Amino acid sequence: MAAQPDFRQVAGAFTTLAEQSALLPNLPAVNGGGELLGLMQEMRREMTRLATAVGRIETRLSAVEATLGSLGERLAAESANNLARSLNGAANGQVLQPLRSLVTGRFVESFPRTLAELGDMNGMFPWVSTWGFPLLIKAGRALTVLLEELGYSFEGSTAEKRRYLKHLCGVVTELV
Repeated sequence: MAAQPDFRQVAGAFTTLAEQSALLPNLPAVNGGGELLGLMQEMRREMTRLATAVGRIETRLSAVEATLGSLGERLAAESANNLARSLNGAANGQVLQPLRSLVTGRFVESFPRTLAELGDMNGMFPWVSTWGFPLLIKAGRALTVLLEELGYSFEGSTAEKRRYLKHLCGVVTELV
């Protein structure tokens, strides 16, 4: 009689095969794909978080740049105004050096050309161009607008505002 299979051995071999097959996911070559996928997803989440943080930093940096730009313009206007004040200190009724707006950095359109004009700021103020439209503004309001353009807020009568504006212009040669 020819050799016969040992079914116990065959059953044991299948059992061993099943037990060992269950351990295949523990092999790095088999499970590595799942781990790599998990790591890649974690990296993607981290990169998204970093991109969001960089976006916030860029927004803040833009705000800082804008602030520094306006501060630079304001400092340039202040520097020009300091020079104008020193020149205006000896004006004695002569032409006043105009001051620059601390808001725009440009010369203030409605700035009085002489001490006499500054002193005459009563009743109606000369034409002022606002948003492209010429307007007549009462002196008290005109002085307030002019002081605000120069970066100052001052409450008081027209005469007090006029006196304050003379101080801002650097006028020291006459009693103000």
